[in-house]
Amino acid sequence: MHARQLVEIAGLLSLRSGPLLRSGAPLCSDTLSEYWIASRCRLDCWGRTLRALGHSRTAPPADEAGDLLVRLVEEVTLSETLTRIVAAICAADDQHRRGEEAGPIGQNTLDGQREAASRLRALVFAWWPADSPRSRHARSLSKQAERWTDVLLAYVAASADVERFAHDATRLRESLYDIQTHGGESSQAASQLLSLGLRESFTTARQPPLNEDLNRRIGGAAMALFGAAGYDGHGLPRSAWMLRAERTADDAATLVSRLFEDNAIPKGMRLPQRWRI
Repeated sequence: MHARQLVEIAGLLSLRSGPLLRSGAPLCSDTLSEYWIASRCRLDCWGRTLRALGHSRTAPPADEAGDLLVRLVEEVTLSETLTRIVAAICAADDQHRRGEEAGPIGQNTLDGQREAASRLRALVFAWWPADSPRSRHARSLSKQAERWTDVLLAYVAASADVERFAHDATRLRESLYDIQTHGGESSQAASQLLSLGLRESFTTARQPPLNEDLNRRIGGAAMALFGAAGYDGHGLPRSAWMLRAERTADDAATLVSRLFEDNAIPKGMRLPQRWRI
């Protein structure tokens, strides 16, 4: 799986996370463990590659090393979007449940990602001149990933305080305002436009992935983060608008049930004829 696909998974996950978190759907501990294990394995692979490129004796020839560094730039930069989204969802789950189970896992993975990104920036600065095409490509991917990460985090921020995971808190708040004003969280059209935008924004990232199998494991674990609650009876991801509709129906049914409870009607008060059952 390419890192571009991980960005698309981050978009889908962020759209579904708000309704699922508000409905009380818990995170699946098994998939969270799989996500953490696969992420740690990928961080170890990145670390070995960074060490090899950072030492003249272990680095491959210049052309081969340059291509390897481009692949590393694309994978590390783009995968951070999903890492931040998962960390934010884990923190939001802890806020809703008043616990500290999922949050540390998401934060630990994000800390490792940040460390790898910091070491990668130092290598890029050392290997490529600032005005070189590869250096410009790295900066462009980084800016695009940061912008999209803040936009996607806004969907999670609709259910919990996750500003600390944003690159730019102001941009996150502006995106959150647009979502709350225009109802983008449950709009099917907004979901399709978001998916197309994510796909088109990273078309320049064309190098083969470094850790295809680990990316697939991480993406699969992220998709199954909410367990069976995130899928319908046919095994398809439940859309955000359907989750919101189900939640509204459940709330309405609860209010009607409370209306007709004996203890909800004051003594001596009779219901109008049209309310009698």
